[in-house]
Amino acid sequence: MLGETWRPHRAHAGGGEGALTVWQLIAHVEAERRQRERAGRHRLREPESTSDEPGSPLELQQRVLDGLRNL
Repeated sequence: MLGETWRPHRAHAGGGEGALTVWQLIAHVEAERRQRERAGRHRLREPESTSDEPGSPLELQQRVLDGLRNL
């Protein structure tokens, strides 16, 4: 007696109506990337300092650590 083995049905993306091609998907992703670059976070500027005296890097680090501890 031969044992039957279970084989899952093979699934694939169909090319039916409304399906996108690989090139269309690539173009869509590239368009989204360009849009993010135009309005991305790299365009943001550092806020202007409200104090007359610049703080030392060590003082700034301490303030950041204190703020994180208070979360």
